[in-house]
Amino acid sequence: MTRILPNDESNVKITTREHNFNLIKSLGRPAHNFRSKPNYFIKKENCFQANIITLSYQEFSLLERKVWLYCINQIERDPIVNNLNQVFEIPVKELNCNYSRLQGLCDTITSKKINSPDKEGFGIIVPFPEARYYKRKGVAYISLTMLSTVIPYFIDLKNKYTKFNLDVVLSLKTVYSQRIFEIVMMHTNGQRKNAFEYQIHELQQTLGCNYDNYADFKRRVLDPAKQEIKEKTGYEIEYYETGKLGRKVSEIQFMIFRKGRMNVDKIKDEIYAYSVHDEKGIVAYCHEVLSIYEFGKMQRKKIMNDMKMIRKFLLIHTRIMEGEIKIKISATAYMAQSLGFGENRGFLRNRI
Repeated sequence: MTRILPNDESNVKITTREHNFNLIKSLGRPAHNFRSKPNYFIKKENCFQANIITLSYQEFSLLERKVWLYCINQIERDPIVNNLNQVFEIPVKELNCNYSRLQGLCDTITSKKINSPDKEGFGIIVPFPEARYYKRKGVAYISLTMLSTVIPYFIDLKNKYTKFNLDVVLSLKTVYSQRIFEIVMMHTNGQRKNAFEYQIHELQQTLGCNYDNYADFKRRVLDPAKQEIKEKTGYEIEYYETGKLGRKVSEIQFMIFRKGRMNVDKIKDEIYAYSVHDEKGIVAYCHEVLSIYEFGKMQRKKIMNDMKMIRKFLLIHTRIMEGEIKIKISATAYMAQSLGFGENRGFLRNRI
């Protein structure tokens, strides 16, 4: 049974403190600060990560990310322990690395930062100021301490969090694939989106890479991640250039397809029946599909004048036709809400 002590220990007798210290030493565990709450390793199926962390710039290597994900998986969100440091204990066998790499891991992970910008400024977090390696009853462990001042960044989820399967993310063998998949999960699971846009410079900043040449960024980051996500997860992603500054690509749109619930290839064929670069063909196809819906003049104009909106509209339409989206009352009302028209009731009233 774990004894949890608050940060203010002025009313705790020194004899109790010494007793606990000696007890933990006798068990072979490192004698952590007694303002800490140990988290013993029990792997859970899913991780829940605050969106501010999903969108942050992180310095972790692939091995450090594995440790990081195990800690996110183990983090205690009980309000009773919010003001405590948390200590994460991970069996070395879970990391599949030798002693030399463990030494390097403990040395580097304690200096790695997470940069989390927000509307009012930015914050720089060092999640793990302490890392230890030890053995207990013949089993090797590493433990990492996360300070109580950092904990709120990870447990204050509210409704803004990213849910993903731990084993699925760990099956991805590059940092870029893992990070892009987490961003996809943030949009499709948390925000229920089928498409989202990203400025190239913002995406590269989040991923921690810098390619002046967009073709290099595609070849070294986007395409390998797209292929690995397709092979190892229940999702497929496509991305398309949707913005330029001069001749330079400045924005891309991601589209998310969930496998196993529908014919992904059929959706792609229907949405992109014409070449992606043949915008006239795509617009003509969209105009044909729009006739099915009872949209007003302003709604149709808003869709037809925005290529990103056209792609999103066609994706949702195909999912309705495939039966993945069940319509209870009105397909037009559902589509209008999905496209954001429901926020402006004038659109809904202005019908032909």
